[in-house]
Amino acid sequence: MKIEGEIMSTINKTTDYSQFQFYATNRKTIIDDLVASIKKENMLESFPILVNKDLYVIDGQHRLKAAMELNLPIYFIISDTLGEEHIPLCQIQKYWQLIDFYNYYYEKIEELKFIDQVVKITKDPLHLVLYSATGRKDPYIELRKGVVKLRKCPEELIKDFEKYVTLRDKVQILSPTKLTINIKRVLFEISYSSCYNETVMIKKVDKYPDEVMKAISFRDASNIKEWMMQKVYNRKR
Repeated sequence: MKIEGEIMSTINKTTDYSQFQFYATNRKTIIDDLVASIKKENMLESFPILVNKDLYVIDGQHRLKAAMELNLPIYFIISDTLGEEHIPLCQIQKYWQLIDFYNYYYEKIEELKFIDQVVKITKDPLHLVLYSATGRKDPYIELRKGVVKLRKCPEELIKDFEKYVTLRDKVQILSPTKLTINIKRVLFEISYSSCYNETVMIKKVDKYPDEVMKAISFRDASNIKEWMMQKVYNRKR
């Protein structure tokens, strides 16, 4: 059968691995599973790596290092137009996780220095801190584009996180199990509110522990927040 089409790129083959170079922003490589898979069935020829004209790896560093480990030929395509800035957009074989984009943009986006500071203070997962700091429902989408927009200036936002940690830790003492991400999100939203009084809330949590436990028993975020505000924070007696 004749296949119509235009030949767009030449696939090259080599075992001279020394000619390839890596950017500092390339991900750390863990190749054990890939090496085992290639030993069972070598499909490297079907999945060439992508390099730029200077032979810096844009996509495929795991395949390259696996080929090196097994002393197998690596297949590669050279692009004249791609550079380091295209790395996050060219992940073909294995999609980048949130932490990969975070590490890639860390030196490029000043706001990520603040995010790193908050992660260390709160000891919360990166995605939760990004969600709280930006107010974005899916911070992965924004960070993938190289965008991090904080809700307010870092000096003010850090105070909100400190209030959140105080409330979170107070509630955690009452709970026999670890607080869920959903509960933590709600507690931050409460702490972030402009009308929030930390002293009042902490006293009310001490005074109405059963109501706090009831609040965090809900799965729905709106129910958790409503109960915490009405039955704890705004409770008159």
